[in-house]
Amino acid sequence: MQPGTQQPGIQQGRGSAQQGWRSWDDNMGREYQLQPDQMQRLRDIDAGYEREYNALGATPWTEPNFRPLSDRRNEEIRTVLTPEQYARWNETYVSPTNRDNQGTTIPDQRR
Repeated sequence: MQPGTQQPGIQQGRGSAQQGWRSWDDNMGREYQLQPDQMQRLRDIDAGYEREYNALGATPWTEPNFRPLSDRRNEEIRTVLTPEQYARWNETYVSPTNRDNQGTTIPDQRR
């Protein structure tokens, strides 16, 4: 995949339960001041989950396996980002997915 291109199936834009995952593109790299090796590792993580994510269908966030898949991906992302980068990313892109259908926050069991 060319640098700066979006991975098929993993959406760009604000991450939320309504949009699925946010891909690690050049804009995200700049936003989080990522080093080139971090960026490559994050793109590799997304590529590794792409098939499972796409198998969840057109609205993956509605599938029961979405949350466990997201949790696995997020744990891998945690190993690449600095604690500060991860905290910021988690607040911006992960926390919105920690809600049930009524908007109630689901406790984050990953910490």
